[in-house]
Amino acid sequence: MDPQELIRRTAIHQDTINGLNDPTPWPVKWWAQAGDTVWTAGTATSAGADSAGMYYEPGDIIVHRNVIDGDHTRVTGVFNIYPEPGMDPMKGMLQGIRRWDGTEPERWGEVVRPGDATLDVPGTGRTLPMGWGASLAMAASSAGGLDPALLQASLMQAALECEPRPLVFLQEDNGYDLMVFSWHRNEQGLYDARSFKHLQYDDLGMQVTTISHSETPDTFPARAMSDGELLTQSRMAFDDYQRLREHDAGPDGHGITGHVARSGILKPGLEQHPLLHLADGRQAPEWDGFIDATAIGILEGKPFTRPPIRRQSPAGQEHPADAAPATRRNPLTRDRWPNVWVANRAAHPYVLHARDGRDWPKMIVSLPKGTTIDGRDLSGWATDLFMSARNRSQKDGGRAVNLRFRPGIPVELFVGRGEERRTMETDPETLAQAIIDARSRTRDAEETLDTRSVELVSKTVEESWPQVERMRERFAEYLRAGTYRPRTALKWARRLVDRTASKPDDGQWTSRQRRQAARLLLDEITKEENERENPGREHAVNGLAAVRHESTTARPAGEQGEERTGRPERAGPPSPEPTKAAGGTTEPETDGAPEMRRIDPKTTLARFRTRLVGHLAELNDTSHDPATAPERGRRAL
Repeated sequence: MDPQELIRRTAIHQDTINGLNDPTPWPVKWWAQAGDTVWTAGTATSAGADSAGMYYEPGDIIVHRNVIDGDHTRVTGVFNIYPEPGMDPMKGMLQGIRRWDGTEPERWGEVVRPGDATLDVPGTGRTLPMGWGASLAMAASSAGGLDPALLQASLMQAALECEPRPLVFLQEDNGYDLMVFSWHRNEQGLYDARSFKHLQYDDLGMQVTTISHSETPDTFPARAMSDGELLTQSRMAFDDYQRLREHDAGPDGHGITGHVARSGILKPGLEQHPLLHLADGRQAPEWDGFIDATAIGILEGKPFTRPPIRRQSPAGQEHPADAAPATRRNPLTRDRWPNVWVANRAAHPYVLHARDGRDWPKMIVSLPKGTTIDGRDLSGWATDLFMSARNRSQKDGGRAVNLRFRPGIPVELFVGRGEERRTMETDPETLAQAIIDARSRTRDAEETLDTRSVELVSKTVEESWPQVERMRERFAEYLRAGTYRPRTALKWARRLVDRTASKPDDGQWTSRQRRQAARLLLDEITKEENERENPGREHAVNGLAAVRHESTTARPAGEQGEERTGRPERAGPPSPEPTKAAGGTTEPETDGAPEMRRIDPKTTLARFRTRLVGHLAELNDTSHDPATAPERGRRAL
């Protein structure tokens, strides 16, 4: 038997044994195989009837005979075994196969871990790393390494093969839009109906989608039609559809439609693959054959990679897409899967529709700005990964998303779309560390206080004092009641800062300066109440610790501690006591709930400036001398 066909057959049988092709209410515990047939058996846990109509009682052993049908198997027979005390179920299954099917199994076995069985390829001793369905999904993902034009042609021809024939196709000159008119013939061979479908290629998701179609076929009196009439009638319907698209798009729809670059007729029973022939003379691979070959290569341990195409950057340096893969750190010697956290907004989910009919959740993950590998800046690059149920929960919950990479399997990175798409491969541990370093640098830059941030928060206090005072009183009440939420409070402070920053008198304020100003404001207006409620506890600068604490506690227990944090939080300098010259007063506390002190804006602003200058000196790792702090504060403000 052909070695590649043997691998494919074994992988399909492995899926069946693991319950993917013939799901049953009970797990498969025993199996046997002969040629394309695989028998699976399990113990019924309740009474009922199975998919083949066999009635069973609890404790019965149900045996299904499955034969390969395309990329799956289908049940073609069933029998049951009534277990007796001391009976060997495996031996009883083999006897039943010989009796009821008249076949001598070639090999058999017992499943140790139901749903996670692996088979050896006969004659090789090599264990398959996955089943056929998973290898097809990986092969479809690996197709991104093909030349973009060849990949597009293969996928569009594959989509055309799924439409009923005879059909007329018309492809626009952009290469992405394909209009298909399928014509129906009655028993007399006369045409009596026509259906329509608009297919469009998505080069980011690497799949062809239907964006418009006729709900019901258009019927007409049956008549004979020549090939020329089919083409003419299809072209007339195409022109009507294009005019409708332009009309619906309105004034902004100019250029939404294109001219016909290619058209033709496909008839039933003929091997016709017109879209595989490119205008430049190249031949695109037939999609099913390409996917089969790639999937088998993956099962053999030879993942598909795109042949390198050497290019030169304007500076004469080697392009990142052409660089050799980064040096591996022998990840196969480790059991740990490299993993890293990325921001929620960096993960973009989509669904991969595999050839075997299964849908695989996937995500395109954008690398953080500043990600660098071997001195090359990969900002704007991305990677395409399978999305686990845990990732889906993290994405839907607005939390950071954890990326896990299989050790020893290179990770493909890409940038651009269509003909501009460039790719490179890197080691999973190298990529994980590069992402961690990039996020760490971003946090360090965020925590380095900007003098303009100090100026902005001071202006906010001066111009919006009544709102600041009300916010301080309300947050104090929330802190005492235990209902204070740092993230919500930070949003309130940010709105107030944005109102000040939106005034055009002092130039533009960056988003980073606004964020820092909001955190500084929040830190100052909650500091007094925090120190009263927690006298022995340090108050975090900029409210960062409180916000991070809330974010960490909202994360499931298994996710905590997996993301490297930035520098430790540091407390600000103690608040100086207001002097009489500054107009400050100190009111004694009562025996009951603490009273809210009323402080005039001048005193508060002076205290803000003194304390903020201390923050600036400490966070930027400069010496903080109280004698010179006011002078530095005047220069900064």
